[in-house]
Amino acid sequence: MEPMSSTSLPSAKRTIEAVLGSPTLLLKAKFQFSLLIISSFSSKILHLYTHRSSLPVLLSLLYLPTFLLPDLILILCSKLLLQQDRGSLCAPRKLLGALLAIITATASASQISFYVETGGEIQWLAAGSLASDPGGIHMLMTGLPVFTISLLAFFGAAWLATPGFYDTTDILFAGIFNAFKQLRVFVFTGRRSYMRIPDESNLESSLDDEEPPEKPMPSIRRALAISVAVISVVVTCMTLQIVRPTTPPYAHMSGSLPFTMLESLFSNSRNTEFCLPHPRRHVEFPFSEVFGNVTVEPAQGLFPGWMPQSETCHPRRHHPHEHEGLSAPPSAEDGSEEYHEAWIEPRRDLHRKHRPKIYNPSCDPLRITNLDKEILEPLEAVFSAQRPLIKHVVLLTLESTRKDMFPFRKESLIYDKILSTYEDANAAQHELNKKLSQLTPITEILTGESSGFDYPEENKDEQPSQAHWKSKLNDSYGGINVHGAITGSAFTFKSLLGSHCGVEPLPVDFTEEIKGRIYQPCVPQILELFNEQQKNTSSEKTSNESRDQPDFLSSPWESVLVQSITDQFDSQDILDKHMGFKDTVMKSTLLNPSSKYYPPKEEESNYFGFPETEVLPYLRDIFTKAEQDNRRLFLSHVTSTTHHPYNTPKNWTEHEDYLAKGRWGSEDSFNRYLNTIKYQDEWIGTIFDLLEEVGIFDQTLVVIVGDHGMAFDTPDGSSSTYENGHISNFHVPLLFLHPHLPRVQLTAKTTPLSIVPTVLDLLIQTHSLNPTAAETTSRLIHQYQGQSLIRTFVPSKNGGRQLWYFGIINPGGSLLAVSSAAAPWRLVLPLCSSSALRFTDLDSDPSEEHPLTEWTLDKLIKRVRTSHGDAAAAWVEQAEQLGRWWFWEQRGRWNYHKAARSTDRSADDSQGGQIKKKHWWET
Repeated sequence: MEPMSSTSLPSAKRTIEAVLGSPTLLLKAKFQFSLLIISSFSSKILHLYTHRSSLPVLLSLLYLPTFLLPDLILILCSKLLLQQDRGSLCAPRKLLGALLAIITATASASQISFYVETGGEIQWLAAGSLASDPGGIHMLMTGLPVFTISLLAFFGAAWLATPGFYDTTDILFAGIFNAFKQLRVFVFTGRRSYMRIPDESNLESSLDDEEPPEKPMPSIRRALAISVAVISVVVTCMTLQIVRPTTPPYAHMSGSLPFTMLESLFSNSRNTEFCLPHPRRHVEFPFSEVFGNVTVEPAQGLFPGWMPQSETCHPRRHHPHEHEGLSAPPSAEDGSEEYHEAWIEPRRDLHRKHRPKIYNPSCDPLRITNLDKEILEPLEAVFSAQRPLIKHVVLLTLESTRKDMFPFRKESLIYDKILSTYEDANAAQHELNKKLSQLTPITEILTGESSGFDYPEENKDEQPSQAHWKSKLNDSYGGINVHGAITGSAFTFKSLLGSHCGVEPLPVDFTEEIKGRIYQPCVPQILELFNEQQKNTSSEKTSNESRDQPDFLSSPWESVLVQSITDQFDSQDILDKHMGFKDTVMKSTLLNPSSKYYPPKEEESNYFGFPETEVLPYLRDIFTKAEQDNRRLFLSHVTSTTHHPYNTPKNWTEHEDYLAKGRWGSEDSFNRYLNTIKYQDEWIGTIFDLLEEVGIFDQTLVVIVGDHGMAFDTPDGSSSTYENGHISNFHVPLLFLHPHLPRVQLTAKTTPLSIVPTVLDLLIQTHSLNPTAAETTSRLIHQYQGQSLIRTFVPSKNGGRQLWYFGIINPGGSLLAVSSAAAPWRLVLPLCSSSALRFTDLDSDPSEEHPLTEWTLDKLIKRVRTSHGDAAAAWVEQAEQLGRWWFWEQRGRWNYHKAARSTDRSADDSQGGQIKKKHWWET
């Protein structure tokens, strides 16, 4: 055997050092550069792959240069950092380069192993929480083999790429630099710059940190071509960066290591455990901190009782990684056997990794029922004497409609804001008042509230006939108008779950509720249960029913959802099916050539679809056919014109200028919003005209609710619901309209959770259900969290019990608004967010112009105690504890165990907030 030559020893040594990760190798700048760039770019490729479905293909390709811009900056910065020199800073620079390369490679390997284990991305804001979580440690240990292989692969690839990668990059940058230098010399002197061409023997390089020889100067033509190409690329990238939307997921897709890690280090992140799929430890309800001397309420009759600390509600604790903490299911003893058998059991998914958490009202520590209270006196008198009948139920959901727009009132802060846009307010006031008096006239009739404006003389003689629906809604009759209602979510589809199903939403981004089980039956499902029961009812029992009962009590129910916009946004079509809607009228219906009224008569008014008037003939047919077939109807209609970009139809000629016009710039978005409010008001009047035209107005209960508000008067000037907890995004109208119900102006700080129990209670009290359905409803109503608004409202009970509310802030996983029916205070609690805590007092500051903000709970409590007293400070502490508990409680109820933010979930789970496209090339 021949002895190994001396020339082969360095190569073998370098190989061994690379495999063993020699510190000597890590101090080589060229190896550091290769390791840093390779590991960072590997993470970026995975990052873009994870979000491959977040944008249409064309948009992804268009903005790809902006997504890669941080990586180009990383190459430039690392090249400057890892310059080779013999100066005094050589040693510190090498140590810093080694540290940066190791951290980036480790983080990238962690990212890969996390993706293999979970299909998602590491939320670096929550990395500390993950590392301190036993479940997180277990997951990290499970991914250790993938992590080790990835890290070794980075080292191996970097060793193979060194020194070629560094030298190629250096030559590329030198070529660009020389091209600009050559042009500069030629422009100012008219001569070319020359440089000696080095010997080929000097071009060889090695692992050692030796700079390659200088690159010869290019020709003028080549220098010009290189310069033009570089300038074109830079200008294109900058232009795309400027015009690129600021909404998710664009900015997130640009994220690159190690920048994302550095960002997490310097951000003021709060409550990062909320970013994780599971709590770090079991979150108990803070009984001792919230409740004083509370009294257990035993089951009585149909009331299931209230005993949240009983053994029934706290079964044997499971292993913390199972995340179950299940409550016992409802039983026959608590009067909910029909509910359990008809709803829970058929929908239980035994193949899920985590068992769903069944909602048991007797175990809900925050539930305060009022079903034991008396019916409001005006309503009780009418129920006893007239028994108004409810054959049909119509639920109108008004998009982005604030309570102070329903109706618009002269004595309001928003009116002052409009008036302040005029230089001479006194001169403009008369004409402005004339316009604003006609902004919401239909709404004034529906609510029984006055706008405070004097109507124009020409309209004073226009009185409706005695047979017109407007004359039937007056000071004496019309139904319940609720003052103080707040939405449970500033995101539309989450809000629909509250109004249609009586459930609270998931505190995560977008409509992930479609991947869980709606833990209460929605209205269409309840009505379908009535239909099934009616089929099983014997003819003998039907014939024995009282003859004075209306003939429609045994008629089948039909549930229909109607809107003029698409149902392909954020998987609404799936949500509609989950809520029980089998029949729908959507944008796709309007565009279907086989539809009865195809083609649409108007153009699309926004990026969701058509103006509401396009569904008018479909509504007429639905109502008419229901009457002809003697069917009962539950119709849900969602408006859209009041949604951004606040466009009214082109053929609508009543557009007004409410705000003073500026000399420059386009129309103010708030002025556009006001016009959509006027258009919507007219559309609501058209719906009531239709009910009267078909002849069902006297037998129809109409429920009107806003999905959420819309901020236009916030102190910071924001005008959206996105990550905006301002109160104007939460105050919404809520009405229960019927011409034979007495007019009741009800002050109650409630939410749309009250809609389902109120409708059920009204159906029972007006004897609008057959005996079987009435018995089922009497049991079922006790399962819901909300209170019935035809009874005395109960905001609190003895022992510290308050009716707490939790409001999701768009898109769902960033911020949580916590409030109470028994107190005027609000707390905006950061979830997976770097926002501050925010406290307001709606009694002293109804428009939230002077919020208190702090980065820590202790500091906020201290400030609140100083400015608002001990009671407010104690409330803040309770609100934070309850918000933390509620967040994880909702995860259990919905059986959802994925990241809160859409950007931290896998590609299949991060497509929320988008409109599904038929073709890949559509944007």
